[in-house]
Amino acid sequence: MAVSLALFGEEAAFITRLPKNDVAEACIQRLRGLGVDTRLILRGGERIGITSWNRAPRNAPRRSLTTAPTARSRKINPADLNWETLLKGADWFHFTGITPALSDQAAQAALVGARAAKKLGITVSCDLNYRKKLWTTRRPGR
Repeated sequence: MAVSLALFGEEAAFITRLPKNDVAEACIQRLRGLGVDTRLILRGGERIGITSWNRAPRNAPRRSLTTAPTARSRKINPADLNWETLLKGADWFHFTGITPALSDQAAQAALVGARAAKKLGITVSCDLNYRKKLWTTRRPGR
């Protein structure tokens, strides 16, 4: 979403937590190159989850192949996110449906972010990108 907005000339920032390694650095550099503000990315953890797609025959739907993040890549402390500061100057808060599937902490971080945005009068949206394989510890809605 952030990349799409940036390519349309809108200001967009990406808030996440990524490890301090070459793969994460390459991701950050790519986002920056596409015009996304990456200054709000927290650094920490050991791994990054990767989603890839296989090549499908012509005119066939693509099937996603998800390399589910390991437990070491799913950790984010919601207390590390000062949403009022992070959302300063924002007019829209968007999160993906994958985020709450990663861990209870990630779900809590997204929920607290959405509530903070609503309190600040910021529009909140979510794409309901459901990935069954990621919901390992609980079922959605419970």
